[in-house]
Amino acid sequence: MPLLPETNNPIVNLRPAGAAAPAGRTQTPTTVPKATSFEWQAPEYTHRAKPKGWRLTVIGAAAIFAIFGALTENPLFVVIVGLGAILILVYGSRQPALLSVRIDHAGVTINQQRREWKELNSFWVSADAGGRREIRLRTAQWLTPVLIIPLANQNPTAVHEYVAEFLPEKEERPSLAELIADGLGF
Repeated sequence: MPLLPETNNPIVNLRPAGAAAPAGRTQTPTTVPKATSFEWQAPEYTHRAKPKGWRLTVIGAAAIFAIFGALTENPLFVVIVGLGAILILVYGSRQPALLSVRIDHAGVTINQQRREWKELNSFWVSADAGGRREIRLRTAQWLTPVLIIPLANQNPTAVHEYVAEFLPEKEERPSLAELIADGLGF
């Protein structure tokens, strides 16, 4: 079977046997080369500007909970509220890191950290009307059970077809923590 010189893929003629080529066209059958890997960069998450006064709101809410903890004589609760407020303030102010993503026959690599296909259980590609496009990978780890990777400028259908060769597809909906964070503007 003849091969295309640029890809070494076999030349496939999709015309029925015995059918003539359309008039005025050369008879050079072509194939669309299938992707052997995907590589892109994307921000870790979509950064949303916080409204004026959100820091004061977080500090005020933390103060109210801390006072409640002090009145109920629960110092551990006061410490947890203080740490939670600090984390919200720090993570709410930071800019997203730039992720380097590669999906190939060996697995998924995110910023030089490789996850082989055997370490992953399933996947779900989602693209909503708001422009959010991502792939969710279910892992066997209890600390990070779902990896959420923004697709940036990648074609969700092409990524879906490629990953489906290695993993079963299983719908992954956003967790309650994700919905709360999204509602709070994170």
